[in-house]
Amino acid sequence: MTIGQKLRIFGEEKFGSVSKLAEAIDMKPSSFYKYLNDETTPGGDILSKLLRLGCDLNWLLSQDDTSPPANHIFIDKIKQLEEENRLLRDNISHISSLTQAVIKSKKNRKRNN
Repeated sequence: MTIGQKLRIFGEEKFGSVSKLAEAIDMKPSSFYKYLNDETTPGGDILSKLLRLGCDLNWLLSQDDTSPPANHIFIDKIKQLEEENRLLRDNISHISSLTQAVIKSKKNRKRNN
């Protein structure tokens, strides 16, 4: 499997499309296709960006024809979901506090009337 083929697999699995992967590494899709078509090999800057996005460079640069290690993709997805979960809990807590304040305010108004 070539580097271009592996980049295509990584892009589709992690980002849903190679165009979105290209955007994630600040490249125009038309320029990124040079890598996908094996016309050129990614240099250090691109490899560094791919690594930060969760691409296993050992797999990408090896002659190994196996599928990419899915752990990075799952770990990244879990981190994303954990962050979303934290934000939702914070929002629920805020809504609960506001609800309690409204209830307390209504009770105080009834007492004063």
